[in-house]
Amino acid sequence: SIIVPVFNELATLSKVWRQMTYLKLPVGKELIWVDDGSQDGSRQFLKKQQARQRILNVKFVYHQHNRGKGAAVASGLALATGDYVVIFDADGECDARDLVKMTNLVKERRYSVLFGTRKNSRYLYWHFYWGVRLLAGLINWLYGQDISDPEMGMKLVRRSLFNFPITEKGFGQEIEITAKLALRGIRILEIPVAYYPRTFRQGKKMTTRDGLRALYLVFKYRLDDFLARLS
Repeated sequence: SIIVPVFNELATLSKVWRQMTYLKLPVGKELIWVDDGSQDGSRQFLKKQQARQRILNVKFVYHQHNRGKGAAVASGLALATGDYVVIFDADGECDARDLVKMTNLVKERRYSVLFGTRKNSRYLYWHFYWGVRLLAGLINWLYGQDISDPEMGMKLVRRSLFNFPITEKGFGQEIEITAKLALRGIRILEIPVAYYPRTFRQGKKMTTRDGLRALYLVFKYRLDDFLARLS
């Protein structure tokens, strides 16, 4: 099940739609498009595509107002029926063809969790680069992992492992998912994927405020787990 959260991504949505529609995977696929209250025409684009659909493995969800990426992921999870779930951003920064490599690895080696990583990619903003490095270092230290890119918008997780609610409504869900999986002792593996960064003028939405929220959450989930063990 591939969940694609969408919020005001009309500039890239047509490209991502084509990529997903014609994507050939070694396993069956289910596409779940979640429009999170878009006002730029993205919702109309999806509804137009929905009216044309005669395929049973494509689903659509429409939020009446913007609730955040985490809320969109939660709505997608509620409809997902696949053994594995992929969270894939609609911003055009990722390449859907990398999902072929990811699903092949999962199929051959039975991985439970596989994240994409921009480890060898170019960043347009230095504070994003160092912010991701800081978050990864803290997660590795506090949670016993060995990852490099917890914020990448391409994550593949066995559906049965999503037995916890997604409580973060915004971009904090990236850290929430990472932390909650790690706290269960699950080893998170990564695979290098293509990355095509865009500027704020082109529609990039993550801000420094989101980065500070992510930093807070790294400590929050670790502390919550520690206190729960003491009680």
